[in-house]
Amino acid sequence: MTRGSAEKKGVSKLNRNDIVMLNIGSKATEAKVVAVRDSRVKLRLITSPVCTNIGDKVAIIQRVEQHKPRCHIAWGEITDGRTLHIEPCPTLEADSTNQ
Repeated sequence: MTRGSAEKKGVSKLNRNDIVMLNIGSKATEAKVVAVRDSRVKLRLITSPVCTNIGDKVAIIQRVEQHKPRCHIAWGEITDGRTLHIEPCPTLEADSTNQ
């Protein structure tokens, strides 16, 4: 979930099923809007995962018209997410024990 504020006039509010681009740190990824309530938006990443922390800032970017470039419409803050635990690579673990 993100919370934040819109910055440009004349840009429509986000609606369910909209596709937006997110800039989180140096990572850019696409997301689908799955829920909108008050100033909170729930997004589902659709192109690639992002490594981030609760409280990190997010730029939300949306195409204003079909043939125009995307337009920065809002900023947000990571308020919730899913933690994925990644097991270490067995070959790296084995190499470090042999040294």
